[in-house]
Amino acid sequence: MLNRENARTFNASLKAEITKLTNQKVKVEIVNSYKFPNCYVRVHAESEFNNDFKLMVFDACGYSRKDLLNTDDVSYGNIQSKNIAVKVIQWENLFNKTN
Repeated sequence: MLNRENARTFNASLKAEITKLTNQKVKVEIVNSYKFPNCYVRVHAESEFNNDFKLMVFDACGYSRKDLLNTDDVSYGNIQSKNIAVKVIQWENLFNKTN
């Protein structure tokens, strides 16, 4: 589970969970950490994220799949092939659904 005690512990717990889920190294960056937990968290992948993971993040954000041009290659706003940036609550939604 993700630890929301402070920005640093959230960063470490998110990194561990994403690494476990995707089997690749990632870098986690909290954007405007002084606003934590109401801030964006950007994750950079070593290689591209697989489409299933991007769809999971897309669904956790509460977006409608009707808005996607191509569900076989998700590229939507802050959800890109090597970078994903969503809010803390959206990362928590993702891992609450997967656990």
